[in-house]
Amino acid sequence: MSEEEKEQSELIQQRIDKVEEMKSKGINPYPARFFPDSFSKALLQDYTDIISKTEALQKKEIDANPTADITKIRITHKLAGRISSKRVMGKASFATLKDRDGSIQLYGAEKDLDESYHFFKT
Repeated sequence: MSEEEKEQSELIQQRIDKVEEMKSKGINPYPARFFPDSFSKALLQDYTDIISKTEALQKKEIDANPTADITKIRITHKLAGRISSKRVMGKASFATLKDRDGSIQLYGAEKDLDESYHFFKT
């Protein structure tokens, strides 16, 4: 077996191990259907509106409860695409997701994602 074939075989085994680990945690790595509700280009164009909506939700929560933790208030989006690059930096990581409209940078932090951060990194 050549060196190149050996490296390829090791890479395939690593990928198989990652899939098996996800399955053991109850995560389906290949779901039958996934329906995104946003695309990168629209999110980037509407960024100002998204920030305004988030701030409005935070203000409403503070008005209702002055001791509320508004850092947990978020507007979520579901995107689908291919991760073209990933930069793991300890407790925080970045990735570039390419979808049909363009690309967008993702940020994941261990403190925000808890146990899911391990899968984000790998």
